[in-house]
Amino acid sequence: MKTHIHFLFILWFAVSFPLQFFAQDPLLKGTNSWIQTILQGVGETVNGYSLPGNISGISMYQTEQGYNRLMITHDFPAAAGSTYPIENGLILTGSRISYLDLDPVTNKPIDAGLPYFIIYDRHGKEVTNAIQINESGNDSAGFDHLSSSSLFLSGDYGFYDDIMLFGEGSEDGLAYAMDLQEGEIWAAPALGRGAFHQFAAIVTDEGKIGLLYGDGNPGGHLYLYLGKINGLGDGSFLDQNGLATGDVYVWSGDVVGNPAQFHGTGLPADGSFFKLNLYDPDKANVTGYDDLGYASLSTQQSLARLYNAFAFNGIRGMATNPVIGHQIVFTASGGNNVASDAWGTTYQIDLSQGLTSATIHILYDGDDAGGGQVPAPFFGIRCPAEIMWSSNGRIYVTEDQTNRSIDFGGFLDLGSSVWELNPGSGKITRIGQVNRKGIPGTLTDTASSEPGAWSPVGLIDVSDAFGSPDENTSVFLVGVNAKSVPVDEGSAGQILLLNGTNTYISTETAMLTGLNGNHATAVLTVGESPHGYNLPGVPDGIGVFELPTGQIRVLVNSKIEEDAGGSYYLDNTLLLNGSRIWALDLNLVTRELERSSIAYRKILDRNGSNVAVATQINQNGSVVSGLSNLSGGTLVPALHFNLQDDIFFAGEATANGTFYALDAYGETLHAINAWGHATWKSLALFDGQSGSVSALLTLDRPDSPLLQWIGSPGEGTGNGFLNNNGLESGDLFVWVPNESITQGTLKGTNAEQEGHFVQLPIYQPDKAGTPGFDTSGYASETTLLSMADNAGAYRFTYPGGLSVNPNQTNQVAMTTTGDGNNPTGNAWGSILVITTIPDDNSANIRIVYDGDDISSNNLPNADFGMRNPGAVEWANTNRLYIQETGTLHNALFGKVSGQETSAWEYNLETGASFRIARINRSARPFGLPDQQPAITGAWSLGGIRDVSTNFTLPEESTLFLTTVQAHTIQDSLSDKYVEGGQLLFLAGQTIFDPSTSIRFLEKNIAFQVYPNPALQDMIHLQFEAPQAGNAKLIATSISGQQWKLWELRLQSGQNNLDLNLPEQLPAGVLFLQIKGDRWVSKPVKLMVYRY
Repeated sequence: MKTHIHFLFILWFAVSFPLQFFAQDPLLKGTNSWIQTILQGVGETVNGYSLPGNISGISMYQTEQGYNRLMITHDFPAAAGSTYPIENGLILTGSRISYLDLDPVTNKPIDAGLPYFIIYDRHGKEVTNAIQINESGNDSAGFDHLSSSSLFLSGDYGFYDDIMLFGEGSEDGLAYAMDLQEGEIWAAPALGRGAFHQFAAIVTDEGKIGLLYGDGNPGGHLYLYLGKINGLGDGSFLDQNGLATGDVYVWSGDVVGNPAQFHGTGLPADGSFFKLNLYDPDKANVTGYDDLGYASLSTQQSLARLYNAFAFNGIRGMATNPVIGHQIVFTASGGNNVASDAWGTTYQIDLSQGLTSATIHILYDGDDAGGGQVPAPFFGIRCPAEIMWSSNGRIYVTEDQTNRSIDFGGFLDLGSSVWELNPGSGKITRIGQVNRKGIPGTLTDTASSEPGAWSPVGLIDVSDAFGSPDENTSVFLVGVNAKSVPVDEGSAGQILLLNGTNTYISTETAMLTGLNGNHATAVLTVGESPHGYNLPGVPDGIGVFELPTGQIRVLVNSKIEEDAGGSYYLDNTLLLNGSRIWALDLNLVTRELERSSIAYRKILDRNGSNVAVATQINQNGSVVSGLSNLSGGTLVPALHFNLQDDIFFAGEATANGTFYALDAYGETLHAINAWGHATWKSLALFDGQSGSVSALLTLDRPDSPLLQWIGSPGEGTGNGFLNNNGLESGDLFVWVPNESITQGTLKGTNAEQEGHFVQLPIYQPDKAGTPGFDTSGYASETTLLSMADNAGAYRFTYPGGLSVNPNQTNQVAMTTTGDGNNPTGNAWGSILVITTIPDDNSANIRIVYDGDDISSNNLPNADFGMRNPGAVEWANTNRLYIQETGTLHNALFGKVSGQETSAWEYNLETGASFRIARINRSARPFGLPDQQPAITGAWSLGGIRDVSTNFTLPEESTLFLTTVQAHTIQDSLSDKYVEGGQLLFLAGQTIFDPSTSIRFLEKNIAFQVYPNPALQDMIHLQFEAPQAGNAKLIATSISGQQWKLWELRLQSGQNNLDLNLPEQLPAGVLFLQIKGDRWVSKPVKLMVYRY
């Protein structure tokens, strides 16, 4: 009979409502790497049923047929909305519930309709007249403002049946329970009265059901219900699920009674639950009680006040920790009736100590912007509504503007959002935001100027049901109630999937193209916001070390001005702009990004004081300007070169800048006072005098001396980080050639010069505060350079990078970028090797490659060789890896060769060099314009680091991390990013040796694969083979795992092959490469889908 009536209802509904398809643009968009997928829109018809609007909640379970059934509540006033029939012919208006069945494989809607057929009132009688529901005498008004729902399967928290709890959100609402198998709704008067929203089940004693819920009215209370399973023994649905009889308790703070007395992120309040006597059959029909003897709302509130129950400001959401069943989080949406809770609050309560002791902690207070986590309340969680504690350990909150007196969207007009809240750190991340532009032109937004007019609703974790591929991926269901957009039935809306992951892979095209057997993969592109952290542009130096968790932390300094970039916070809530250091935690095996943040939590200034105001570190006097142009970052591990700690070094490339040392594990950035002031460029530690900390230092200038620091660990005035690592006490020296030569005369491949280091008296405390010295007595940059000149120092033309020889640690490679814009005999730059002799503090400098020496380099023009080198990495294979800087200091760059900025490998033993990668100017992130597309070399390469031993790799493989600086992608990016850029992996096979007969003919091979993505098992290959013979087709995953797919017999020239993909080949991103006897193809990325 139910099936028969069900089809009648569908037919009636289809006839009663005109079809109104909703837009297929998302009404909510994922942010911070979360991705939305539209499932169903209000007004769209499924099997004759048109989904009503006013979506207010979503739950989900799996039917016996295997469908994923969504249970959708619709919030209407009792007498509003269209009429609808139930099984016994009763016609109702008001709130209602729909079901939507989705195919578990395709997620396509299969069926929809009304999931209930019978309603039972407070007396347990079948509802045949609407008066039994509305209690107002209206013969058609039904449920009043149904809000969120909470669904529990049989066995969960002691429930006997599959059950869905929901409540009326009206002032004097009732709680209801739906028997999901029978399609019956039962009123549950034992839970009391109130404006009910979500219910959270808790772990409690056997034979009982525990629920935590709240009253959404202003001044409403927090209730705990302990029901007795089969307490009546009548076998009814309510009784066997513990909802027929039980006790209701109310929470009272020990010394606090309302948000004015208890507010502030991170604060606790002790309290207890007290029993309320809400049911007394002897008081039936007595004033303050109904005809069954249950207390009215006013009586219930009066009883609560006897215990000084805490008056929350509109309790909305409620969710249980899926791992710890006695921990619950809940929200109060706030309102203008309580000045200290205008923006709402997110709380956590732990019931592990029983009813007599229950402490509530504030996880996030909107009025204090999360304890200063964000600059102003409207940047954070506003008016929190529904809440969900995901299996991934994090809490997720939706927003619903309840307080019309606040500036909800702020000056940015920020729309309602979905937030991630880390319960351990309190960190919040926006993962989704309503998209007010998503409605079609046929509909009208009647409140387009009100950012809070729409709300995300019904957020639930469906990761298991929707096929989450691994533990790092979360899949949520979320609805949107576009309240200000009227449609045929209520307001417009949509149901979507929101898919996110703790890991992150850049979705942008690699800005670097690997050559000669190498391939580049983007790790992070400037403009992307993984894990809520906006990483600004000009990524430069790179440092790598392993965390105790097994993750690989990558540190990258962002080389921007002190007032540029989006703001970030230190632990003391100091807001700073300017240069900074990224911290990116990568998976050891998959290389996926699992966490991103700022690398330090506090900064100590040149005096060793904690930076509490920005003027302690900036030179312009601004209250928000931070560090300026951090350059050439490099990490030196603990126990290397007499260091005690893992330290990432980076210096400010600005006049009178400061060099900084980052305590990598301690996440504290220390200003190094002892080196004075300069426009710093790069650093390399090397094995110097016994027991000392020795480093070479360069300046980012066209006339830089080569400096040496010899530090004495433990001999400073303190016992702190700098002193322990030899960075406080010591002397600064400058390299002086033994034969007097002028700048530009040390040139020519294989030219060399002996020299020695002369001490510079940069610290003169008696001159503190006098011209040329700072207030501590350290020399200014001008004074330092004058001292160097007086000592006879040689000046180098824009030193680029420094890197120590891992096999002979008293040797350091240095590049000079040169200056083609102002030639000094070094227009194209050079590569030098510095061999230090610690015993007499001397050093030999030899030029191993002079870009201007085209004769020795056997080149027709300097533009065909290594040009204007910057960063350098000396690998343990005794190869140097060189990054070109492009047109930064040479307008002639690329004019003759047409070659974009490149990365090179240089063999010190043979003098052979070849390109391993080249800038890809077509890879414009997010489709943004390139302001100077015709200028070859407008983009630069930043740092490069050999990480072959840091990650799990196939045998005979190499792996580098490198950065690209896309200087001409600028104006179209937000100011917080400054300009474009990217961090990439550059992976290759065993390092090429010209002594072998293998040649890489990448220019002669056009390798194409289609279809791409591969949706079936067949792919087609088309390419030009440079010669006939045998070859292999290899597939490599992004984690480096290789599969040999086929042995090929090729003809010289054009080859067309149709090949079947083997079943064991995994889905995802693969790199295909053909390897011949004497050649290899360029890798081609192939997307493989499996169904």
